[in-house]
Amino acid sequence: MPPGPTLLIVESPKKARTIGAILGSGYQVEASFGHVRDLPQRELGVDVASGFQPKYVPVPKARQRLARLRTAVGAAGRVLLATDPDREGEAIAWHLAVALGLRSGAFGRVAFHEITGRAIRDALAHPRGLDQALVDAQQARRVLDRLVGYQVSPLLWHKVRRGTSAGRVQSVALRLVVEREREIAAFVPEEYWTVAVSLAPPERPVDAFRAGLVELDGRKPELRDQAAAEAVVAWLRDEATRYAVAGVERKTREKVPPPPFTTSTLQQAAAGRLRLGAKRTMALAQSLYEAGAITYHRTDSVHSAPEAVEVARKVIEARFGPEHLPERPRFYATRQKNAQEAHEAIRPTDPARLAADLKASVAADERRLYQLIWQRFLASQMAAARYLVDTAQVEAVHPSHRARLEARATLLAFPGYLAVYGVEEGEEEDDESPHPQPLSREAGEGGGCPGPADGTPLPQTGPQILSGGGGAEREDPTPTSKRLPALQAGEGLVCLGVDAAQHFTKPPPRYTEASLVKALEALGVGRPSTYATILATIEERGYATLTAAGGDRRRAFVPTDLGMAANDFLCRHFATVVDPAFTAGMEEGLDDVARGEVGWRDLLARFYGPFSEALAAARAAEKVAVPAGAASAPKSRPRSKGRRAAPEPTGESCPRCGKPLVRRVSAYGPFVGCSGFPECRYTSPLPGPGPREMGGR
Repeated sequence: MPPGPTLLIVESPKKARTIGAILGSGYQVEASFGHVRDLPQRELGVDVASGFQPKYVPVPKARQRLARLRTAVGAAGRVLLATDPDREGEAIAWHLAVALGLRSGAFGRVAFHEITGRAIRDALAHPRGLDQALVDAQQARRVLDRLVGYQVSPLLWHKVRRGTSAGRVQSVALRLVVEREREIAAFVPEEYWTVAVSLAPPERPVDAFRAGLVELDGRKPELRDQAAAEAVVAWLRDEATRYAVAGVERKTREKVPPPPFTTSTLQQAAAGRLRLGAKRTMALAQSLYEAGAITYHRTDSVHSAPEAVEVARKVIEARFGPEHLPERPRFYATRQKNAQEAHEAIRPTDPARLAADLKASVAADERRLYQLIWQRFLASQMAAARYLVDTAQVEAVHPSHRARLEARATLLAFPGYLAVYGVEEGEEEDDESPHPQPLSREAGEGGGCPGPADGTPLPQTGPQILSGGGGAEREDPTPTSKRLPALQAGEGLVCLGVDAAQHFTKPPPRYTEASLVKALEALGVGRPSTYATILATIEERGYATLTAAGGDRRRAFVPTDLGMAANDFLCRHFATVVDPAFTAGMEEGLDDVARGEVGWRDLLARFYGPFSEALAAARAAEKVAVPAGAASAPKSRPRSKGRRAAPEPTGESCPRCGKPLVRRVSAYGPFVGCSGFPECRYTSPLPGPGPREMGGR
């Protein structure tokens, strides 16, 4: 009897179809539809006394799938587990092996970072065993999150509000949002004024330019009110004041291209350029990966395969010209500490393939995201952009005063990588290189001089939170234009007008999805696979809303009263759980487990001792007063047998769309949902045998 086909098991049906089409006959590709085993929904599922032994049960929806897979295993000549190339993918492969009764040596583990014929066949030629250290790291994360979620959530239910829940990483994100909101509320704007002078060479009034006041009598000007500004304007306008060019400097500034996308930078750029939320971005990227269009999309690496770089260089030379191609390929070093998810950045599997080439196989939003990934990857291999920056120093001398003014012009001399990637106004930058203003939208251009213009904060319970770039913002006093006239040091100038402008310092901005991801990454909180879930969870639980304010197209997180109450309770009683430094330290501990340097049970034991003490203290705490409007949902009532009960109104409104909330029941128990489903998918848990934890990968 001939041997059976080689069985490949992957997670998703779309991925299975793509791989099946590549491999053809002789292979059977089946999907597990994600996880097949997990901790039980209605109990803790962790035996703390027995070394944190997890109790795994089949996922309800996977029972029929497992039966089909067992049949396929029995008929196969060889079994290969081809789940995703990260920790969670390794854990899914391990769970599959256990659930299907595959003994060690009876199957192979293969992993690839792109779904292409070359990558798949190379993986099939080099099967390996399971990496138990990666499996243990994922087990430790799952157990750790369950211990926090299922033991802190009941306290929030009783002490804050029914339906609330806690999560190890999400609670840190919520704390950032809440503390930023309180920083904004406590912010007191300070008035200040800037002064600018319109100047020109005496014989060339058409060469007028504007210079800003940067030094007054040897000190930085501090003009705190209109009277102070008008006093300076008066002597700058005085006929006795003499103006002369003190110096002119021209510099060439290079702006190097950013590296190809990681998960976090893709989410940031997609939010700024495509107005896509993190969750939507990851769903589109998942689809593109499974279609074989891009490499694996959960990664914190910026490395690119040399063969892909070579193809990109050929595309650049053909489409943009050899002048846009640097002498040598660019290779980037990963800045993220303990980068561990995948071994490559996110890039097109074939850099020569354009978004238009995918029209027949992927949807419009997927093509938009692919175009952004393609642009970023090509840009990463292109020449730097070059700017000419001219700066003129002007001295103003009055019998009683002396001042220094400055004018600047920035001109794009060579676009380099900007020819493909461009610059978006107000875009969240995700790399650390300096960025001159876009030349198409300069600030401070043109014009003459019209003359002068007529609650108790919660005490810190841990180390100070990194604010992610907050603080009072001030306008740059130096006007920037496209060009300055030809000027010589010592050349006299005439004043055409002086004007003063009133400003107020600005508070730090609220977190957008992009800036919150950036802050979490900078703090070392979470990993590529968790960012989208973190952001979605704090919104879906009603702890914060995404709101567009002040005409800004970018939506920002605004904490709700419920979110503030939940955060305050956690800060008072579980300072370590919501401490970014502690959470980042746990991520490093999980990395140590993944490298085989620390046992996963030892890591959990170090955490659980102090955590259990905090739990005991929190149980004795008084109930938190939540503002009106956040009342508890009514208790569940039994349904009659034989027919589906009508949804029961809760008397509350959906925090996302304002429609009435109703009580529903799913296979996992009772919950509150929006009556506007499916247009609005807001949900919140109701009491059952055990609360549901805040989800996360």
